[in-house]
Amino acid sequence: MKYSFFLFTVTLGFLLGCRPKEEPIPALDPRLRINSIHFPGIADKDIIIDQLANKIYVTMPPSLNVTDLTPTIEISDDAKLGGFYSLLQHPYTWCYPEDSNLAIALHSKTLPFASRKYIIKPKPSGPLTIANMLPLPVFSTGDSDRINIDLFNLYGNSLPIEVIFTNKKTADQIAWKNFNAILNNKLSIWGYSVPFLAGEYEILLKLKNGASLKVPHLLNVIRGKTRIEHEWYKHATQPGSVIHLTGRNLQQDHVKFQLISPKGAKFPISSSSDLVGNNTTIQIPSTIAPGYYGLEIIDTNQSLGVNYRISILRYENQPFIISFNNPDWVARPNLVTDTPMTLHRKQKISLLFTILKQLENYVVALVSESNPSMVFQYPLTLPIEAPPYFIIDSNIPSGRYKAVIQEINPLSKKTIVQSEPFERPIIIE
Repeated sequence: MKYSFFLFTVTLGFLLGCRPKEEPIPALDPRLRINSIHFPGIADKDIIIDQLANKIYVTMPPSLNVTDLTPTIEISDDAKLGGFYSLLQHPYTWCYPEDSNLAIALHSKTLPFASRKYIIKPKPSGPLTIANMLPLPVFSTGDSDRINIDLFNLYGNSLPIEVIFTNKKTADQIAWKNFNAILNNKLSIWGYSVPFLAGEYEILLKLKNGASLKVPHLLNVIRGKTRIEHEWYKHATQPGSVIHLTGRNLQQDHVKFQLISPKGAKFPISSSSDLVGNNTTIQIPSTIAPGYYGLEIIDTNQSLGVNYRISILRYENQPFIISFNNPDWVARPNLVTDTPMTLHRKQKISLLFTILKQLENYVVALVSESNPSMVFQYPLTLPIEAPPYFIIDSNIPSGRYKAVIQEINPLSKKTIVQSEPFERPIIIE
């Protein structure tokens, strides 16, 4: 009772001094109490409640084979659980003992300002050590993402401060800090972005106390699939210029590129990449004609297909067509071909293109192939959260047309600039 009275008096005096006089005076019910607490997978003898210090000490087992640490709690009659409680269920949140924010708050059922918070202090059964783990799976650059290391005493200890990968052949080292604890006693290293070369690597975990742990198995890294990660529709440049591409496994000694015209003509292009193949620069021939081209990727003499669209501009900031009559343009871009596209009168046609001014300054023009002086211009409509579109009127004659984007002077109504024609002829039936 002496402790209860002292706690009540001190807390009440503090709250009286700090709160505005017009607010209700908060009260602390000394009966707010956790009587017992049980965590799945942790022996009750390893859980100590220090009522004087408002702390719960938990000695973590060397290996914790549960996925949910939500406790069973017995509290006093006037108490109810408050915040912080949901953080306890994840074992991987127990790996930061030096700055742990694990806590359980109690609030009074009868006194609105009465509360009490217990801080949970996890501690390990022993030092962090490598478990008896199986050989590591093969890691494929660009395809694999995580490298998981089995550890004893992971929960309750501080995590390693750094992971060192050492190339067995070259002795080159990579220092890496992107990792975290996950379930099932594993340290999970985010390996997708590690600048690996193909080969075998030793793995060393550097600890906060200056010690280190060597993983007993080598990591076998192989070169994965080639891919370009930059958005296909943004690639545009002029003859003689370069395009910078980002992706995976684009090493210049493995990967070649060539441009494919709508009629199928091929233009080999040179490239230069970084060592790991995350970045490459392709050189556009200075003699190539403006227009739209497919980019073919050839990996180790095997074509990976023509899946990217390159716009070669006649001059800087020239508008270019990204997509035409293709609602699913993100998943299935317009592949470059000269196969005619049949459209119909009164049909709504969506498209995407680059603009530097307001949309109302642009029109879609269908230019007759047999008589280029016959041009039909259509204004664009921009719906909410959808690409702009135009509607073909009923007066256009049947025939073959080329589609271009034109910027129109709002006063003179004359064409200021226009895009290169869309590569597919338009058939109006």
